[in-house]
Amino acid sequence: MKKSGVFLLIFYSLVCNAQNIWSLQQCIEYAVKHNISVQQSELNIKMSALQVQQNKYSQYPSLNADVSNGFSLGRSIDPTSNTFINQGYYYNGLSMNSGVLLFGWFAKKYQREQGQLNMQANVEQYKQLQNDIALNIATDYLRILLAKEQVRINEAQLLTDLEQYRFTRKRVDAGALPELNAAQLQAQVMIDSASLNNSILDVNSALLDLRAFLNMDMQVAFDIQTPDINTIPLASLLSYPNAEEIFTVAKTKRPNITSNDYKIKSAEKQIDIAKSALYPSVSLGATLGTNYASTVKSITGATYKGDEFLGNIKFGDSNIAVTRPAYNYQTATVPLFKQYDNNFRQTVSLGVSVPILNGYTSKLNIARAKISLESANFTQQQEVNTLKQNVYKAYNDAQASIQKLSSAKNSEEASQIALNYAIKRYNAGMLNTQEYTTQQNTLTRAKINTALAQYDLIFKMKILDFYLGKEINL
Repeated sequence: MKKSGVFLLIFYSLVCNAQNIWSLQQCIEYAVKHNISVQQSELNIKMSALQVQQNKYSQYPSLNADVSNGFSLGRSIDPTSNTFINQGYYYNGLSMNSGVLLFGWFAKKYQREQGQLNMQANVEQYKQLQNDIALNIATDYLRILLAKEQVRINEAQLLTDLEQYRFTRKRVDAGALPELNAAQLQAQVMIDSASLNNSILDVNSALLDLRAFLNMDMQVAFDIQTPDINTIPLASLLSYPNAEEIFTVAKTKRPNITSNDYKIKSAEKQIDIAKSALYPSVSLGATLGTNYASTVKSITGATYKGDEFLGNIKFGDSNIAVTRPAYNYQTATVPLFKQYDNNFRQTVSLGVSVPILNGYTSKLNIARAKISLESANFTQQQEVNTLKQNVYKAYNDAQASIQKLSSAKNSEEASQIALNYAIKRYNAGMLNTQEYTTQQNTLTRAKINTALAQYDLIFKMKILDFYLGKEINL
């Protein structure tokens, strides 16, 4: 029996020593870096930053250049003479246009400010996600520490049982005690071995849960540091502010509250943007353009081919023939850049857009923006109320944990004293094995309850630190 228990302890020790040991801070840093939700939140910040840039650049004048080339077949309009022709030709056009909003009731300004507010809201949401991850990691971390503490208690209990079994076995062999005593202790050793095995499985299960939350490869060796529970710094609750003061501090420290403040301001800007659409806007535009067509010809030479008869006119009793000189002309297509120069045109325009009737779109947009603002205010109020409830609950839970730990320690001390007397009576043959093991199990449960209460108090105090904006560490 003793060898099997020792082998189990050695195996567990080897497994633990084979792992990469991580601190709580390492777990939090890894989770923040590799968590998919955090990565998505980072993308939201990048997208909002791009929107800020877009809103900024939208205030500048636009400038666009166009180049068109083509070949026309059949009957069409000559792009240079605007007359119908029935021949194929090549054409080319160049244009450049620019436009700027001179005055739009500050819509561009509001959009730029709203984009900045949205980006700041996303940054605060990113911080909130990091905080939530840190708190969840700390919860799982403390769960593992508690499971390991149960392993330690069960190990000590098993070693005590083995030692007591060996002592009883000698007395049974010497005829001082009946065989039943040894059999009952042997059964207790088996029970405690099973309890140790289950507590080890609980540690492995908790480690797997933490590994999954870290989004870590399951093939990577992993374990956490196990500090002495008595060395974990734990301030007295008397050194903390009261619940209302903690809540007041938490409101300024919680990123989700700050994020909602930015969202409320963004909703107010949306109302201003919607209202600006009710009023006229003034814009300035300018265009430069030119074009080329292969149908544009210039005369390069002429050859006289005689007079061309046009008709007769009556003058008195005589008919006089009317003629004109006729020539054969030699032509050539006007060169590209010559046509560009001849056809170069410039326009400047000043436009005023006056909204008259657009299906009440602007008014409906204003109404939607006001509803969004009201919704943002409700969301913020709900967040504040929830925060206050959580802070008061955490404070009350910390008070209850202090009482729970005090009671658990008293119970452990009483159980230890009772077991000490039970051991003396058992060794003297005044107590049967069942009564002895019952008292031993009572002490084991008391130790586990003390460890549970101690870790519970540590966690409750860390939550108060969390609300006060302090870093979670052990």
